[in-house]
Amino acid sequence: MFVDSNTAKWGEQTPEQRAKTTALVRRMAAAYPAQDTLIKQLRATLAEREATLLKLQGSDPGAGGEGGGSGGGSGEKSGTDAMTEEIDKLVAANR
Repeated sequence: MFVDSNTAKWGEQTPEQRAKTTALVRRMAAAYPAQDTLIKQLRATLAEREATLLKLQGSDPGAGGEGGGSGGGSGEKSGTDAMTEEIDKLVAANR
């Protein structure tokens, strides 16, 4: 786009303007491989973090700070399940 619009006006430009345009296009072309590599690295990092986020969103924080993973890691009830169980025990003991 930039190159096309500027080369269409090539005959109207002074030699200095053409030199500036040529230098700018060369700098843009030289920067492309580095920018392409950076974009690929950032996309890979983003995909990794999104996968981690999806894994953590499906986990229970666990009771007493135990955590992550599916079900809190200890195999015992945790989170709201553990709290509900404790409340049920207290209610049953006070009957």
